[in-house]
Amino acid sequence: MKSLPNAPDYSDFSVSSEHEPVIILGIDPGLRATGFGISQAKGDKLGYLSSGVIRADPDLALGARLKII
Repeated sequence: MKSLPNAPDYSDFSVSSEHEPVIILGIDPGLRATGFGISQAKGDKLGYLSSGVIRADPDLALGARLKII
């Protein structure tokens, strides 16, 4: 896989140690509906914590929708 010039190399990056859990936030951006998911990794275990959608009225001005998100 090609990487972008000057991009950091995360090939040796460890997501979680055996003793310290790591919280992972995933975001699916959108101005009308923004989805999110929250997981926790601990050692080789991955668990679901929460997910949802933040909805903004499409008739609102862009700044007002961003404030809601």
